[in-house]
Amino acid sequence: MATITSLDEVRDGKRAPDGFEDLPPIMSAPKLAEHLELDPKTLERWRKTWPNGDCTGPRFSKAPGTKLYRYYRRDVLTWLDEGLMEEEKPVVAATGQNINA
Repeated sequence: MATITSLDEVRDGKRAPDGFEDLPPIMSAPKLAEHLELDPKTLERWRKTWPNGDCTGPRFSKAPGTKLYRYYRRDVLTWLDEGLMEEEKPVVAATGQNINA
């Protein structure tokens, strides 16, 4: 996987993880689900987590008065980058020691 050196690179669209270089600038939920190899119902379920603050999936926009949801490339890449950073965070035991070391 490509190394992302800063969140700014992701937000600016300069760099994307391997396999996401061709991500369009704006996508419908079905198109994003296709890119992420997910069932579109998964994105729908994730969208429902946003109002209660869980924020499971990437940020999205909804056109007023419609059921049209759109995902921006920068938000998807930021979300992917945040997931990468979560995986790389050290696990710290209750004693305050890094148990991954």
